[in-house]
Amino acid sequence: AADQEPPELQQLSTELKRTSSSPEGKARLAVLMAIRQAIVERGGTPSCAAYAAGLMSSLSQQHDEETTAAVVYVLSHVLQNVSQTVLRSKFIGIADLLLATMQYHDGSASVARHGLHCVHLIIAAQEVEAWRTPQMGQLTEILLSHAVDPRPKVRKAAQGFVMSLIGQDVLPGEAKAAVESKALSFCASTFKACTSADTVSTQQLLGMVKELAPNLSPKAKQSLLLQLAKLISAEDKTMLAQVLGAIETVLQCSDPASVSEKHINKAVTSVLDIHSQLITGSDAAAHEAIKAYLSFLSQAIERLHALDPSVSAARLPDVFAAVGELLLPRAIGDELAVAGANLMCDLIDVCVHGAVIEEAHEAGPSPVKRADTSLERVIAQVLQLLQPSYRKSYHCVLCVVQSLLNRLHRQAAPLLDDVVKQVLHIAQNQKHLSQGAQDEVTHTMGSIVTNLGPEHLLTLAPLFPNMAAPSLTERNHTWLLPYLKKHVRGASLAFFAQQLLPLADLLQQQALAAENDKRPVEAKNVMMLHHQIWSLLPSFCLDCTDLATAFPSLAKRLGVTIEQEPDLRGFCCSALANAVKSCRAASSSEGDTEMMGDDDAAARRGGMSEEEAKKGSSCLAGFAKNFLPILFNAASTVSVLEREQVLLAIAEYALITERAHLNSFFQNVMKKLLSTATDQGMMDTEVEETKALLLDLSLALMPALDTASAEFLYKAVTPFLGDPSGAVQKRAYKLLQQMSLHHLGMLTTKLSDLQPQLVTALNELLPAASKWRLRCISKLCEVLPLDASYLTFIGAILGEVILGTKQAAKKTRETSFQVLVLIAQRLEGGGGADKLKELFSMLLAGLAGTTNHMVSASVLALSRLTYEYAERIGELAPELLDTVTVLFQSKSREIVTSALGFAKVASVALAPSLLRQYLGGLIASLVIWSGDSRNRFRLKVKVIVERLMRRTSYEEVLAATPEEHKKLAIAVHKRLKRAKNLKARGKEEEGRL
Repeated sequence: AADQEPPELQQLSTELKRTSSSPEGKARLAVLMAIRQAIVERGGTPSCAAYAAGLMSSLSQQHDEETTAAVVYVLSHVLQNVSQTVLRSKFIGIADLLLATMQYHDGSASVARHGLHCVHLIIAAQEVEAWRTPQMGQLTEILLSHAVDPRPKVRKAAQGFVMSLIGQDVLPGEAKAAVESKALSFCASTFKACTSADTVSTQQLLGMVKELAPNLSPKAKQSLLLQLAKLISAEDKTMLAQVLGAIETVLQCSDPASVSEKHINKAVTSVLDIHSQLITGSDAAAHEAIKAYLSFLSQAIERLHALDPSVSAARLPDVFAAVGELLLPRAIGDELAVAGANLMCDLIDVCVHGAVIEEAHEAGPSPVKRADTSLERVIAQVLQLLQPSYRKSYHCVLCVVQSLLNRLHRQAAPLLDDVVKQVLHIAQNQKHLSQGAQDEVTHTMGSIVTNLGPEHLLTLAPLFPNMAAPSLTERNHTWLLPYLKKHVRGASLAFFAQQLLPLADLLQQQALAAENDKRPVEAKNVMMLHHQIWSLLPSFCLDCTDLATAFPSLAKRLGVTIEQEPDLRGFCCSALANAVKSCRAASSSEGDTEMMGDDDAAARRGGMSEEEAKKGSSCLAGFAKNFLPILFNAASTVSVLEREQVLLAIAEYALITERAHLNSFFQNVMKKLLSTATDQGMMDTEVEETKALLLDLSLALMPALDTASAEFLYKAVTPFLGDPSGAVQKRAYKLLQQMSLHHLGMLTTKLSDLQPQLVTALNELLPAASKWRLRCISKLCEVLPLDASYLTFIGAILGEVILGTKQAAKKTRETSFQVLVLIAQRLEGGGGADKLKELFSMLLAGLAGTTNHMVSASVLALSRLTYEYAERIGELAPELLDTVTVLFQSKSREIVTSALGFAKVASVALAPSLLRQYLGGLIASLVIWSGDSRNRFRLKVKVIVERLMRRTSYEEVLAATPEEHKKLAIAVHKRLKRAKNLKARGKEEEGRL
């Protein structure tokens, strides 16, 4: 019986009884029972040690293979529970017996597998003294020899036991070193015996080596690396992939200093020597070998860089030459070309560092001297990849070019001049390239502009051959202008003023001359180029490093252009705004470079330093008294659509203007605004436009105002909340909303005054101002104290918020929903469930509204809060579902549409238990509209029924459906079942593929 077994063996006994129907299980159970009976008959106590002794005694007798396998199986389980003291004292006897048994039955996989388990157990239990016995040597040899056994289960067991002895802390240090030494010796002998005709044993052992490598000592890893390097050969590509994978594993798990640079370099040389033979194959084995080859090179070169950067840099040209051949069009596919390009990009990021770049630059301008440097040889290889023979791989090659440009940054010139010229040639003739290659051409051109800079780029490829007399009839590079506009940053503003601006003036003169000569097409084309050059100015003002020195000479021209040339006014305003933004961003303490100083970081990314930003900001501020009046006048002359850029420039400039000047400008605006509001002699349209303009100007100045000026602005703007003009109302509410962001402290002191004014202004609200009014309300709901007046205010504006959910403007609807949720969260946080119930009661009261529009909007508001508080809806509004289901009987399709939306939300958000309570009433209401196809009611009902089935069950939905509509539930169920079957079938087909 199982209860008569030792406690440690009861699980084994139970398992053997469960499997006793099989011949193996029956034999094993018989052995266990026989041993127990023999122990009992001799008057012994059944214990694990007694079982082990009985099994060893049985094993010493000659048995057939099946019985021996059963005995060894049981013994392997019993020895796990025998104390180490017993195993150590009986080591010699157990070892001799196991060795004899395994040799006698060497053809039995079962005896071998479970015998190896026994060997592992007794080895793991021994102390150092046992390792000096010949039996220990024989046991480790038999364990290692089975690691390449042709029988998979035996081989897997042996390899697992070897890895356990070395990888786990089951052996003392000296013993672990002995096993490690024997394992390496066995690997060496197996690798040495490997021939091109017989690689099976080596391949079987390589799998164990990869798993074993992380647990080896540094010395053993170095020895293993040398052994593996000797196996590098292209004759068997499958084995080569395994060898390279094993070497890569050894490198990954080794400390940088534990493997010498010499050994890694030797392995890299061996791999590069066979690359020409390796890339010729096109079968799956060659494909895998090449991927392993690339992965190995990445790991090896990175490790070389960690040991000696100069050595890794010296190997780069050879690696690029070898890997570059993968980018030639071949039958092996595009995947390897992508992998090769990725390797090049990774190696550029790792190995092309400051010393390598400086070496290339120190060689001087002579191409002959630079050709001897590692970087120049790499660049030569990349240039070779840009030749037409690699056209089908341009999408990969151009990624490598981008990596080089990004790594060298401003140091790319003149090293990459030839590469850039070749890319420009490709870009001009890209229409024959694939879409992927064209996309990479665009990205590469952006990298060229960003890293090389517009000055050097336009030296290599001038916009016109003769910049003093530009002509569109000659071959030119004006196609570069869109790239320059998009990617220029951190460039020299002086370059624009001295080189590009005179060119723009020449083009303008040519355009005017062509127009006078009745050549309208030419005049239009030349004027378009004139505008394109001016459109570069905002980009040149981004992070420009010479702003303080270059801007004074350009300031007068910008002012004149803003005043006199409307077509160019937008470019000038954007340029001023960008210049101020860049200075403010660089001057702020928020940096994105934690590991380097601000100046170094700026130099690396081509932007301005903090010191340059402060000088630039001071320079710009000195021209505020000139530019602000010009910008104010420009804002008054342009249309409302064109005013935005001017206002943006005013807003940015105001932030750096001296307080005295800014207050003076602000006071002038306020005087004009107040005088306009009281002027009775102006036409209504003129008054409206003037008010809108002055409020726009106030809005632009407002972030830069001090508290006193902001308070004055508040007093001046609140009367306009009831203005008869929608445009004026909109700007007034926008001003209040922006004040809540920039002058919240001041506005908080005015809450008692603002709250009633907003309530009063509701009667005069125009649709154009709804969105900004709702945003003001949102801010008030956020900052108002949660007292009795809060609920009064909510009651006053809730109807407006509810109706906002039905507005035609999407942003207004979104704002209304946000305000609803904000109110609910404030009430919940300050008053708990009781206050929240009051809000739901207010919304439910809206269902009794006198208009269909109000009822529909109330249902939408309830839907949003139902989704937000789905888990508590039964507590907060228990009558909600019954109330809404009644609305399905309404004759108003607007109300029914909202009710269907509520049902859809409820079917998704509410708990299944709550849905089951109201399932009958909900489905009875839904099926009323199941036959109506207008407004897609029929489809919406089916979708809701389907979701109810998913949340509850088909049976429950069918039972709740009225008899005359059960066909609907059955049809929905069939569609669900069909979709589920199709999905399962698709997964099965994917599994087969």
